[in-house]
Amino acid sequence: MSFFIFNILLAITITISCYLLGLFLFKKYKKSWLNPLYTASVMVVILLLFTPIKGESYQEGIELFSLLL
Repeated sequence: MSFFIFNILLAITITISCYLLGLFLFKKYKKSWLNPLYTASVMVVILLLFTPIKGESYQEGIELFSLLL
């Protein structure tokens, strides 16, 4: 149970952090190709590729966002 909660919190933290960083870059440089949704997606993919976080565990944790969409 605690592992499941940890997955949820980790996935939400990663997603929101990447979005906020993307929003910061978009506001700072004012470039249309730095849309926060695009940059956050790219950052999450890069983060998942270069860290030991498995895609399956990230997907389980982010299930709440998928449900809301």
